[in-house]
Amino acid sequence: MSVIVLGAGVIGVTTAWYLSRKGLDVTVIERHQGAAEGTSHANGGQISVSHPEPWAAPGLPLQLLRWIGRRDAPLRVYPRPDPAMWRWAWRFLKNCNEVTRRRNAGRVARLGVYSLAALTDLREASGLEFDWGARGTLQVFTDPHALEEVAALVELRRGLGIRQEPLDATDCLALEPALAASSVRIHGGIHAPDDACGDAAKFTRELARRCAERGVRFRFDTTVTGLELSGPAVRSVVTTGGKVRADIVVLALGTGSTSLARQAGLHLPVYPLKGYSLDLPLRPDDCAPRVNLIHETRRLVTSHLGATLRIAGGGDLGGSGPLLPGARARSVLSPVFELFPSLAQRQESGSYWAGLRPMTPNGVPLIGRTPIDGLFLNTGHGSLGWTLACGSARLVADLLTGDNPGIDAGDYALARSYHQ
Repeated sequence: MSVIVLGAGVIGVTTAWYLSRKGLDVTVIERHQGAAEGTSHANGGQISVSHPEPWAAPGLPLQLLRWIGRRDAPLRVYPRPDPAMWRWAWRFLKNCNEVTRRRNAGRVARLGVYSLAALTDLREASGLEFDWGARGTLQVFTDPHALEEVAALVELRRGLGIRQEPLDATDCLALEPALAASSVRIHGGIHAPDDACGDAAKFTRELARRCAERGVRFRFDTTVTGLELSGPAVRSVVTTGGKVRADIVVLALGTGSTSLARQAGLHLPVYPLKGYSLDLPLRPDDCAPRVNLIHETRRLVTSHLGATLRIAGGGDLGGSGPLLPGARARSVLSPVFELFPSLAQRQESGSYWAGLRPMTPNGVPLIGRTPIDGLFLNTGHGSLGWTLACGSARLVADLLTGDNPGIDAGDYALARSYHQ
């Protein structure tokens, strides 16, 4: 059986890996000149199984009103005459309630735990090197009211099998001594010991190399322009390099999956949210965090990747034009330097980046079969693509070959998304 995987980001390459292990004939098509040159290039770096809650939360609509006009707002809306954006936004707002939040968090959590186990097995069996760090995450709170409100989330996460340990301010400093230099008060935190971090781009490129050694073909610098259908079935992929025929096509193009699926009559509830990151080279004497941090009130993360501190966060709806980070990136990421003031003077020596996250309104990715025979989805992972990559890819491979995936695939089906 021949399979074409569209996209060579972390989702596409892991999909190719698991399909090749099933003995399938796999080709990956990617418009960039190499793997992980799009959204996977410089994401937050965290394997954040401990944070399965979708962005659509009960209090978020009111927060959005408060953030209007603020350059440093964690989530910012740029109104534009795009019907697809407003349809997505309406569905997003409909998911901002506690009932759907809990249900969707459960779906993401189950996939996250499944994915972490798959990544652990892959890493241990292959010996891949990608700045892996199994130090857990520390969610810190500079707002005492936010710390009080998160107690219910801790219980929700524990009920989903995620280990969480509330810490007071003293415990936070003991776990991460660099926080002692913070210019803002730390009121407490939550430690998730099973979380990890790693460089998704390094992982993806090395795994692509291993895939090629297994016989997977990569067609880089090739843009997909359409799908050729015969009745209710996909027959080939139309590219700038000609048609490529296959029995199965897997859409793993992130935000690019939407327009391609529309050509086949499928309307995917996926829309891009621009996010930002900064890679800051570290010196041995820097007062920088070693534990992976989550700044709760500002929705920022830090990951220690080798000799680099990566800071990431922000979400721009409707601001998916030029990917030059600019002043917005500096504003949205700057609160991290309140926690580590000694690094503030060196932030301009770092490398800023912006990428487009493929978000669904309910925060649950789209994985599995479609009504088009031979067309599969693996997209819509939002800010958790790195966290969910291996589990999603393994799920696709099992569904494609008819094997039991060990997880309820119906939670991630396209048909389910149309009703939420």
